[in-house]
Amino acid sequence: MKLMPDMSEYLKQHDLIYEAPPTEWSCGIPLANGEIGVVIWGDGNPLKLTLDKYDVWELRTIKPTDPRYNYKYLRRIVEYAKSKGLKRLPEEARDIFLDCACFHGKPEKPYPTRIPLPRVELYFTEPITDFSARLSIYDAIAYGSLISHSGKVSWKCFVHSRENLIVLILQYEGNIKLKELKVSLDHLDSKTRQALKKWGYPDSVYGKCGEYHWLKQEFPAENFAGGAYFVIWRRFTETDSREVIYISILTFNDSKSPIDDARKVIDNAIKTGVDKLIESHKQFWAEFWNKSFIAIPDSRLENLFYVELYKLACCSMGRYPCSLQGLWSPDGTLPPWSNDYHLDMNVQATYWLVYASNHLELGKSLYEHFWKLLPKFRRFCREFFGFDGIWTRCEMAIDGTPIHGWFVVNFWPGNAAWLAHMYWLHWLYSRDKKFLKERAYPIMKACMQTYMNLLEIWPDGRYHLPLSHSPEWLDGDPLDTEAWGSDTTCDLAFIRWLAMSLIESAKILGIEDPELPKWQEILEKLAEYPQDESGLQIYRGQPLTHSHRHYSHLMAIYPLGILNIEGSKEEQELIYRSIFTWILRGTGEWAGWSFPSTALIAARVRLGNMAWHMLQTYFYFIKPNTFHVNGDYRHFGITTHTYKVMTLEGGFCAAAAILEMLLQSWGNCIRVFPAIPEFWSDAYFYRLRAEGAFLITSKLRRGKVKFILIESEKGGTCRVLNPFDNEQVLLKDLNTNKEKVLKGKIIEFDTVPGGKYLLLPLEEGIKEEELMYLSFKRSKLEVNWFGVKKIPRF
Repeated sequence: MKLMPDMSEYLKQHDLIYEAPPTEWSCGIPLANGEIGVVIWGDGNPLKLTLDKYDVWELRTIKPTDPRYNYKYLRRIVEYAKSKGLKRLPEEARDIFLDCACFHGKPEKPYPTRIPLPRVELYFTEPITDFSARLSIYDAIAYGSLISHSGKVSWKCFVHSRENLIVLILQYEGNIKLKELKVSLDHLDSKTRQALKKWGYPDSVYGKCGEYHWLKQEFPAENFAGGAYFVIWRRFTETDSREVIYISILTFNDSKSPIDDARKVIDNAIKTGVDKLIESHKQFWAEFWNKSFIAIPDSRLENLFYVELYKLACCSMGRYPCSLQGLWSPDGTLPPWSNDYHLDMNVQATYWLVYASNHLELGKSLYEHFWKLLPKFRRFCREFFGFDGIWTRCEMAIDGTPIHGWFVVNFWPGNAAWLAHMYWLHWLYSRDKKFLKERAYPIMKACMQTYMNLLEIWPDGRYHLPLSHSPEWLDGDPLDTEAWGSDTTCDLAFIRWLAMSLIESAKILGIEDPELPKWQEILEKLAEYPQDESGLQIYRGQPLTHSHRHYSHLMAIYPLGILNIEGSKEEQELIYRSIFTWILRGTGEWAGWSFPSTALIAARVRLGNMAWHMLQTYFYFIKPNTFHVNGDYRHFGITTHTYKVMTLEGGFCAAAAILEMLLQSWGNCIRVFPAIPEFWSDAYFYRLRAEGAFLITSKLRRGKVKFILIESEKGGTCRVLNPFDNEQVLLKDLNTNKEKVLKGKIIEFDTVPGGKYLLLPLEEGIKEEELMYLSFKRSKLEVNWFGVKKIPRF
């Protein structure tokens, strides 16, 4: 059985092809290795490389000083305003809760934010008249050509997958040569320059030692974010017609002697030689792409999937999790929303892709980084709420430092709970008991502790949440009283999920937790979700009355899956009512990421056509290189937002939605092709990961599922929703060559660790040649959708 193609050949159809130069940074060629990143752009006059690094931060913040800055007073002032029928909170709320807000765009005082790094500029001896380039996503190498009147420069660039090293190879033909290599901060806009100067940043310093050059940017003494960053580079001439530029970026977080260690990295690279360096770089990517494979008839969606998976690997293969813009902070400016970590959707939407794609390794930086911040989150909870538990604000810097900018959603207790859900998902997909015991269980328990301290028993004998916020509902005006309410649907969903998951975890781990009776009691007596004829409400008494970009009130459906379409008839009706009302209210206030989010929800409830349509609409919100820019910047009339602020989660969410259409495994049951559009008659996937640590391969041909191959990593019972026309299914144990016939809507069988099992329709059988991967023949107009084109293709 040949179950996947040669990916080095297959992925060529999904490379980014630049027929014209990316004259804007936002359209450039993205490269990164989880630690440092670069965007290549410009028309060659000059060729520009915008550098980035995760740990280059300004970490000073303005802390609240008013003693009333706490949950108790916030609840008091909201309840007072609501009791008086006020539409806005009293002005004193602004003084208490907004006095420390760092409004982006008004940087009079330092606030936590990523700091822009230098830009590398290459000037040549002759004007460049033609630019072309290609990003090979299989090996993460950009190739290009610059043509002048009497010569040509062929270039190749990569960020080494295992070294803090950017390598740029220049091959000359004719009379053209590199005239000047400039590394500087001259590209910073005036607003950013003024801000950094006000914050005490000195001018950058240049130095030279032999063939090495370096730029050092010190941080003010008050900023404890590594002290300084260093960009070190060297031009190395191999022949008269070929030279190599090596660039390394280090901080004191990486090394006590950044310049010396960067020189060692470059020296070793030169000794190794470019060819062997490329070979070692490619090794990671070859292993990466061989872990899974999908083929779908929509070539543009398939192209998007592979590019997004490439970008997530670029931004997650190191020590730090992916932030809003990952390793591609905007050129020459302080990044939007600080390029920080938003926990009210962005971080989670970024990492849903790792599970079904069979790339659990990309989530490691997420789990370990935030685990280290738990002591801070416990302190924040005590300081604001006055009790034990954990509380994370929505916006935070790399070290967990709060960013006091977004008023209402920053106080939402669900930020931490949603983060904890990512740990739970890792357990479900990996069945790693050590991870469950040492990571997932403790963080879930801490989140439940927070909610337990917030819940109250009301006269109806049920537990209620007296005050909370549903992410991004009416958050434009922080003093709007309707932004706040009791029994927020999203929080009730998180409380139910936490109670159920903790009870299940304690059973799996054999833990006699003293909190178990309380969790069970809360589960039994928790208030019902607020709802009416329109479906789920935002909070008690507040239906969805207008367009809303966030699906926070639908989180019980996705990602938590507590409400699902395999439940009761009443539950199904509630789900569909809620979704249709969301659509009825319109997309005028939606952002780009809202559409793939909706695609995920639609796929979860088997609205395949809707999921596909939402993903098609998402294409209006991306630049030619697939960067998601939030707004309808080309004015198609999809939303009223037209800004061009790049964040990465939209694309990652879209890729996750594609997988949700192909495979679902929630509720301890595997479903193949559960939500594909009605016009997809053929599709295929190889080794997608399902809950239970099962790797699934399946083929859809002429509208019928031909086979399902299941590989069990951990053993245990496997349950599969029967997708075949025949109720009887043949199960082949490929380890023992034994066969048995199973029957029913749900096919259930035991597995052993390392076992492989083939499911086939009993009477139809299958030919040997059908037990192989599927791919689609595509014309030139159906491949390489992305990259700057001379004539835009969409």
